[in-house]
Amino acid sequence: MNNNSSFLYTVDGGLKKGIKNNRLDTSSPLPHNKDDGGNDNMNNDKYVTHEELELSNEKLLHHIDNRFNDMSKNIDNRFNKIELDLNSVKSETKFANAKINWILGILSAVIGGTLVALITSLLK
Repeated sequence: MNNNSSFLYTVDGGLKKGIKNNRLDTSSPLPHNKDDGGNDNMNNDKYVTHEELELSNEKLLHHIDNRFNDMSKNIDNRFNKIELDLNSVKSETKFANAKINWILGILSAVIGGTLVALITSLLK
């Protein structure tokens, strides 16, 4: 290599002469000097513009938000169903407790009346 010239490395590992005698070599334009914004081997499927990247990010975030909202609705529906089931069990328990209270009330009246009759007959 000559001390008077420097070389630039391209992305694919090739050498490109860029500076000669401490001056920029303009005989072959560098990729950033071209009007199309890139060199000839730049594929559209490998590179995107900032606008395309932002649009893709916005679409992805919108999709994630939609999935999150769907999952949130699903979880809310499940909790509502569990709450309805729990309320149903509570009302059945209250009804069963009311039945037990009636049965105990009737039994205590019968047993109490029987005891009073026994005690009265024993005391005569």
